[in-house]
Amino acid sequence: MFRLGYLVLVAVIITAGCAKDVLKPGWKYRESRYVTAVGSGQSEIEARNQAIRELSGKFESRVFNNAYDRVKSVIDTSGVEVSGQGIESYIRALSSEQPRGIQIPKTMFSEDKALYYALAVLEKKKARKDWLREVENLDSIIKERFNSVDLAESSFMKFKSLNKILGLWMQREVTVSRLRVVGFDEEVPVDYDIQAVFREVSKLKSAMPVFVDITGEEGKTIKNSITETLLKRGFVLTDRKDEAEVLIAGTVDVRPIDVDKPGWQFARAAVSLTVTDSKTGLIVGKVYANKRAGHVSYNEAVYNAVKKVLPLVSEKLVRFLELD
Repeated sequence: MFRLGYLVLVAVIITAGCAKDVLKPGWKYRESRYVTAVGSGQSEIEARNQAIRELSGKFESRVFNNAYDRVKSVIDTSGVEVSGQGIESYIRALSSEQPRGIQIPKTMFSEDKALYYALAVLEKKKARKDWLREVENLDSIIKERFNSVDLAESSFMKFKSLNKILGLWMQREVTVSRLRVVGFDEEVPVDYDIQAVFREVSKLKSAMPVFVDITGEEGKTIKNSITETLLKRGFVLTDRKDEAEVLIAGTVDVRPIDVDKPGWQFARAAVSLTVTDSKTGLIVGKVYANKRAGHVSYNEAVYNAVKKVLPLVSEKLVRFLELD
């Protein structure tokens, strides 16, 4: 009888208590072996997703800081000047990606709170094994790309190939930083010269003139924004198409759009770009961006739409040229 009463009392305490407390990791998911987080939501799926975001966010900023410091250290010792803005945004994006290996072993519904709760866990030893394998795979891909760099048909294609190596290497460094952040402070050495890649990319960029031609309404405004961004990132611009290594051609389409908001006028500005390797004549990439904006005046709506699309298309173009 006493045992039955005890069980009833425990059940009442658990039901009345906070669901978050019920989902505390406890001895099974102790901190020495796991990273854990609890999420909540109106549905089980929402709670699961929130738990995963909470867990990822626990070390996202630390992973970014660690990886960025490591990358900057390599750049500084390479002896070249590299725009930190693009690298910073790229590493930040990589650091924010969901780490592999997160699991949801517990979910529950709290009638008192009218919420679902989920417990997310990441087993450190398993994560270490997975992440070391990922680093090994990335190193293998990077070495294969090193072997094919000299097969590039033009300076621009070589530039793209080397930048792809840098992108993969930064992905590798983010993975190594995850290892460090969860407690595995170990060196994972490389057997290739990544500093030489930074030096070669800088050399190619300084000898690779870019020609930009944008047509259409607001074309001059878009062109000025793109050329300004490219100059800030260290590219060389030319006004002569015949001496360019890279041709960037584009059109701007600005038109009114119907939005059910009385008294307001809306416009959409769309920019389409093509990137051509002048030596091979091949179109190597396309960039597209569009934004809409509203105002009581249509001219102001156009101005605002163009203003909003400027940084977006410029950043997409630079990302394509340098990393994608």
